[in-house]
Amino acid sequence: MAVLATNDTFPRLNPDAPMAFLPPDLANQYVAGTYLIVAVIGAWFMDVILSIPDEIRIYKKRPFRLPDLLYFLSRIAFGGFVLTSFIISSAPLHSCPQVLVVTACFSGLTTPLNSSLFLLRIWGVFHGSKVIIGFFSLFWLSTFTSFVSAFNIKTHPIGPTQYCIVEAAPQIIAIAFIVAAAYDTLVFLAITMKIVLDSPAEGWKAKTSLLFTGEKMGYISRALLQTGQIYYFVAVSTNIIILAVVLNHSVPIVFKPAVTAPMVALQNLLACRVFRLLKLGSLKTNPDMFRPSVSSAHDQTLTSIQFNPPADVVRRDISVLTIPGSQNK
Repeated sequence: MAVLATNDTFPRLNPDAPMAFLPPDLANQYVAGTYLIVAVIGAWFMDVILSIPDEIRIYKKRPFRLPDLLYFLSRIAFGGFVLTSFIISSAPLHSCPQVLVVTACFSGLTTPLNSSLFLLRIWGVFHGSKVIIGFFSLFWLSTFTSFVSAFNIKTHPIGPTQYCIVEAAPQIIAIAFIVAAAYDTLVFLAITMKIVLDSPAEGWKAKTSLLFTGEKMGYISRALLQTGQIYYFVAVSTNIIILAVVLNHSVPIVFKPAVTAPMVALQNLLACRVFRLLKLGSLKTNPDMFRPSVSSAHDQTLTSIQFNPPADVVRRDISVLTIPGSQNK
């Protein structure tokens, strides 16, 4: 719990200011954490603005479907998380716990929604494999442990003011990030193996080189592989940093949520960006791919991420991410 200053220890030049009721070190950490959240909000808002042209290009050509709903919900959940976090740390509130519940709901949804964007890839790449799709769908549900973590953070008012400060961030919140890291790892390995094994390269040496070069792959196949690599390594790196901060007793409690915010922001911004890149890539390879078409039985062994190579292209390529059963009839 935060240690509040008393009149006997520190003179209060402004008794209405919340920082007057905190020791200098704790007050500095509180202000630094608030500045960090403001920086995250700025980065999130800038990304939202810069992504508008891409989103217009996508939805002028394609119908709005479940993957798109999950994409926008992911953006909204993270935006709600950082905005309510900023409100808690900078605005006078009548009830700290009630506002924290709203923040916890947004925070608890952010990780599952980020992960859902990559569950869609599993549904596509392993279309027809009910066991694999069922396994990863159930594993995805485990990412909702982030709710457990979010609701274990506690706040209390700063002195007699209506400003709030974090008083408890138990180590149990690390469970959510461990589960998320395990989920990301399995999704990354499964999709990578499927794409490489189904590539036209012959021999293990040639297939292994695809992990680094993406040669002899179509545009979307390469995009699935390389964007998955980028997201995975960033997600795992940020989760390691979060775990180090959460489990390190020397990191001040008030600073832990503030340090977590930019790490989760990076995951969210990157997950949304690679989703847009895949959508734009499918437009690049075939602008009319969303229209119904007939695929060969050989094609359907790879995906549901329905691919339709032109007649003069002999190699297989993934073309557009869709949900099994969502294709227009």
